[in-house]
Amino acid sequence: MTVMRAISQERFDALSIYCRDPRAQLLMQQLAWYEAANESILATVVIDTDEEFSGIILARDLRERFRWVNATEFFDTPEQAAAALHGKVAEVAAEPGAAAQKGR
Repeated sequence: MTVMRAISQERFDALSIYCRDPRAQLLMQQLAWYEAANESILATVVIDTDEEFSGIILARDLRERFRWVNATEFFDTPEQAAAALHGKVAEVAAEPGAAAQKGR
C-alpha cells in the first residue's frame, strides 16, 4: 500500500516548480502538499475559482522530471478531495511504468 506523506509547500515547490504553468495560480490555490513512493509521486489538494476542491498528481517521467499524470473528481470539502487523492496516488504507484509513459 502506498502511503502519502504530508510535506511543506516549500519542498513541493522545490521538486515541481519548473513543471507548473504560472497561469494555474489564477485558476486554483494549493491547500495541502504530499509525496509518496520516495518522492517519485507528488500530490496537492487545490480549490478552484468555483470553490470546488480536487487533487492533482504529478509523477516522474522517463527523464525523471515531474509531469501531471492524474487528478481526482471535484468535491465540496478539502477532506473529501484528500481522501480521494489517497486512492488515486495508490493507483499511480501501482503502475509506475504507466506514470512514466504519460510524461514522454
